[in-house]
Amino acid sequence: LVYHNQVPIEQSFIDPEWGRLQAEAMMEDDVDVIFAAAGSTGNGALLAIAERADSGVMGIGVDTDQYTTLVEAQPILLSSSTKQVDVGLLDILKAIDAGTVEGGNFYGSIGLAPFHDFEDRIPADVKQTLSELEAQLKAGEVEIVIPTPTP
Repeated sequence: LVYHNQVPIEQSFIDPEWGRLQAEAMMEDDVDVIFAAAGSTGNGALLAIAERADSGVMGIGVDTDQYTTLVEAQPILLSSSTKQVDVGLLDILKAIDAGTVEGGNFYGSIGLAPFHDFEDRIPADVKQTLSELEAQLKAGEVEIVIPTPTP
């Protein structure tokens, strides 16, 4: 089941209670995993899932390895999509030093945090597929389309 909800701008990243309510609604719809990519709103969603850890619903964090930054969510945290800002910043600094920096948007490195408590539950073939996809992304073999917002 894929669940998508348009987020009102006033609640998009700063309303943990709204995130909690959305996660509770999704859990009532029998979702399996909630990707809570929404700042503190997403944190509210992850905490709501953790309060019902016995439901079997899992959460995916964002930005950092939320296993270490939102410890209350550890029992349900499958992984986190991470922004590797340190790597991206180093790449930009190297380009500046080499005189090859270009203007515009820069999309740096991303990654997947460890599975931590779920490590033994993730099948080897899924881990292999993720590893292959990561290598393809790094080699530029997968086209990434990022829509440019229009004013």
